Amino acid sequence: MHPPHATIPASRLRQMNDLPTVISKPFASASFTRRAALGVVCVVMTLALGLVGCKSDPAANVPPAATPPVTLQLKQTPITVDVASDERTRLLHLRLKKDLPENTGMLLVFQSDDYFKVPTDNLYLKLDVILLDPMGKVLFVRPMSEALAREFESPVGARYALMVATGVAAKAGIDIGDTVAIPPAVAALSEPVRLPIKLGSETIRMEIAATDALRQRGLMYRTSLPQDAGMVFVFQREQELAFWMKDTRIPLDIVYLERSGRIVSIKHMAPYDINATPSEGFARYAIELNLGAAARLGLKRGDFIDLPEAVRNPKDLE
Repeated sequence: MHPPHATIPASRLRQMNDLPTVISKPFASASFTRRAALGVVCVVMTLALGLVGCKSDPAANVPPAATPPVTLQLKQTPITVDVASDERTRLLHLRLKKDLPENTGMLLVFQSDDYFKVPTDNLYLKLDVILLDPMGKVLFVRPMSEALAREFESPVGARYALMVATGVAAKAGIDIGDTVAIPPAVAALSEPVRLPIKLGSETIRMEIAATDALRQRGLMYRTSLPQDAGMVFVFQREQELAFWMKDTRIPLDIVYLERSGRIVSIKHMAPYDINATPSEGFARYAIELNLGAAARLGLKRGDFIDLPEAVRNPKDLE
């Protein structure tokens, strides 16, 4: 069970099942006539929204790329690619584009060697997927259309995912073990911004997760975390928190802190554990570290951590 007032953002923080119950109760107690009327209203609204959506061009809603297009060499074949490094842009660039000429593509940039999933329903494009490591070495090549499910899941952790029109990879002769040169400006996007924070006896470089999207993803899918690195989750107010480890591959320590920076509790979390790990007290911050790091740093309940202003009041807090 979760604490009664726990904040449960999707993915990283386990979701409660209260909402379906609340919705179903009034509907179940309504008379048949009222239920039928509600059903008609829902159908009409759905159709109306669908018609409105059909009039717009989804491709027009694709956000601009984070950086100007760059040219990559697939052996002797030049490909001009849009670069997408944030999660929302990566998804929209894939799902909303309707056409992809052979000499163009999309390069999805991750800030770690990530496993990732791409929904294939509502995907207009037929694509080849080329997964690259941080040095641009090809780890995987396959047409996305070979995915039988409604989503494509990468079979290996990758720093970059290059999407080109189906057949381009074979025509270029690109294969596992080949190397694609990554421009420095693009490589810089794959390095997460980390802020140095003094934790006990060491300085740890912290990624800041202050938006819903960053908090939801957290350290999911990562295959490793440097010994001197971690992630601090920032919330708008103090509350009881509870994290889980869905799709998180590395064992972690989690350190919950009050607004003042005082440590409320320190817990250990096992990979893929979907049970909630509660803060056992009101907290505004949660710090994730490699398993055993809290003990190595000498952290204990009641200690104070001096959090910099960029953590206490991040510009992108939501």
